[in-house]
Amino acid sequence: MSEKNAREVTKEERSGAGEDLSLESFTIYELPQSTTLMLYLERSKFCLDPPYQRFGDVWTLTKKQLLIDSILNGFDIPKLYFIEGPRDEQCRGHKYAVVDGKQRLGAIWDFMDDKFPLARDFVYREDSRVDAGGLTYSELAKKYPRLRARFDGHRLSVVVVKTDDVEILEEMFSRLNEGEPLSAAEKRNAMGGPIPPLARELSKHPFFTSRLPFQNRRGRHWEIATKFLFFEDRNGIADTKRDYLDKFVSRWKELERGSPKRARDGAQKLYEASKAVLDELSRVFGGGDSLLRATGMVILYYLLAREVKKVGGTKFSRDALERFENERRANREIAREDVARAEWELLEFDRLSQSLNDASALKFRLGVLSKHVLGRSVDAQIVDPVRSRGGEVGQG
Repeated sequence: MSEKNAREVTKEERSGAGEDLSLESFTIYELPQSTTLMLYLERSKFCLDPPYQRFGDVWTLTKKQLLIDSILNGFDIPKLYFIEGPRDEQCRGHKYAVVDGKQRLGAIWDFMDDKFPLARDFVYREDSRVDAGGLTYSELAKKYPRLRARFDGHRLSVVVVKTDDVEILEEMFSRLNEGEPLSAAEKRNAMGGPIPPLARELSKHPFFTSRLPFQNRRGRHWEIATKFLFFEDRNGIADTKRDYLDKFVSRWKELERGSPKRARDGAQKLYEASKAVLDELSRVFGGGDSLLRATGMVILYYLLAREVKKVGGTKFSRDALERFENERRANREIAREDVARAEWELLEFDRLSQSLNDASALKFRLGVLSKHVLGRSVDAQIVDPVRSRGGEVGQG
């Protein structure tokens, strides 16, 4: 279907099909002139990172080479899906946002930029005399110009959707990625409502960008940031299992539908409270800090800083945290020789490190950590991860 013959799906059509009349109309068409060369030349028009896109850098070199092999040998390539006129902040100024196909486009463009060659065992099926294995795009152009021209002229099937309904985009993204499952954080990022954008914004804090020694692959930073917002929403320690975090995001999304301003203001308060804790943690830790290697410890440090900030009192230092790590290490050595001589509390602290999302484990470990670091045990409250605690915004 060409752009000129784009089809508009109206409310009346969807009503006849039994669909929700609250959805706005949308238009679907195929992008003309969508050869690999044209998409490469026009790549400045495409936003590869809309908020509902999966996190990048998940394709291996082998997978990229297989895609290029498929194009050169004329095999079918799955459709790419774009959004016309994206309105998201990070896509402003682009004509299209890529909903599905980011990894394929990235692989094609990287090949054309000579960032990787064809696989060594590449076989051109139409002519076995072609020996192009290991060639880059530029080398292919010199040695086999007709084969390079075939690659440049390969037409990719690109479907463009034009709509103002964010929920349509979120639903489309989730369905398109069922073949390669999203991480829990990536799926939650596409759920909508005020929490996902605030989690993304929180993940830009220096604590995430410079203090953590690991990157945001598969939305790992988003997952941690969502847990921080969840603790602020619950005002205590709660189970952070996937279903509870999903419910947390869904509750705020439902609230936004009924009371947009109340939801925005309430969610912003969670963000500001969490940011204040991260400001304190950024003071304690250094760049790429080795003490932050484990996600479980990151969560505990946040809860410790939150409790200290809430009740006031002595601030903790990195030196105190490092001493605690050394005590645990020495205690494990003692246990190897004679477990009865080791400090049980520290052994239990280590054992419960596998229970990352369990509220009781978090409470126990926080108590041990605070006793060793602050000289007193913090008695943080375990709260229900779902039910309301008295009618606060976003609760229940």
